[in-house]
Amino acid sequence: MMRSAELAMSVMQISGLNFIKSTGLNGGGAVFTQGATLLLTLILSNMFGPAGLARFFVTQNTTNTLAQLLQMGLAYTGMTFAARYHAQDASFAKAIITFCQSWVFGVATLASIAAALASQQIAAHIYGDDQLVSFVVLACIATPFTAIALVQVSVLNGLEHYGSIFLGS
Repeated sequence: MMRSAELAMSVMQISGLNFIKSTGLNGGGAVFTQGATLLLTLILSNMFGPAGLARFFVTQNTTNTLAQLLQMGLAYTGMTFAARYHAQDASFAKAIITFCQSWVFGVATLASIAAALASQQIAAHIYGDDQLVSFVVLACIATPFTAIALVQVSVLNGLEHYGSIFLGS
């Protein structure tokens, strides 16, 4: 028990790190993001009923799944290099971050085009509903932007720009 108290005190004493402020900004961002999702769910369920809400979630889940897969862990790579090198060698950190963002956007765009071309088969064989083709295409359009946003939020975490993450939420 004493060990965890010592660790907590040492974390609080790290120069330039305001633990409570950082936690508050990250927690506040999560509250706003989840609150917006809840509000959107309530609005959509009242506007379109259960079937429309289900189609929305097919779109949202397809987008999020593809974006998570297609960022290939480069969001964490960008965060690590931003945290490690932004003060020591800003040009190196910038080159790594630019590579991560470019690569993720390019791969996600190509994969999204392929998925959009196969949207009929995805709707019919994966989701079992031919009426979901337009929702799969919509998810494909959103995926590259969602994937790049994952990288950008991770880089902001690495740079400890929690205020920007909070405002983005």
